[in-house]
Amino acid sequence: MSYMPTSVPYVPFPALSPTHQPSTISIAGGVPSSNSAIMTSMEIGDDPVAMAVMENAMGRMPAKKPRVTVRCEVCNLEFSSQTVLDSHTAGSKHQRKVKSKDLLKTLEETEKGFERDEVSGVIRCIVCDVTVNSPQLLATHIAGNKHKQRAAKHANQGSTNDPPPKRLRTTAPA
Repeated sequence: MSYMPTSVPYVPFPALSPTHQPSTISIAGGVPSSNSAIMTSMEIGDDPVAMAVMENAMGRMPAKKPRVTVRCEVCNLEFSSQTVLDSHTAGSKHQRKVKSKDLLKTLEETEKGFERDEVSGVIRCIVCDVTVNSPQLLATHIAGNKHKQRAAKHANQGSTNDPPPKRLRTTAPA
């Protein structure tokens, strides 16, 4: 048993009603182009698709809309529309970044014993020589008893920016 494809007649445009008046096409400058014979023989109605095809065939491409983007300054991201930006700002990752930036701003105003590397984002407590990855961890560290004791000792000794001496680990003989 063999497969025989069925043939379907090709009809490029729907048949026009008898009351339909075809639109007229003028040839610019009176000089016929290679497409003018085809264009004058075809009746282009109000069909937007047919009109777009003919405009494209004549070399008149539709103007592209300029691409408009909106930006989230907190996350340093660009989005294609305001709706996508609104969806992003409602998300948990964006909310965490907003909280982190607010907390870091608060810590910068109240605490002076740390420095932040802008490139890597690592935050270092100068008093304790501890590095952390987020403002939340820095706030937890600053609230801890060891940091408070070292900060008090650091304040009593004077304001030197030297980190605390490293403790040597000794192993007990076996």
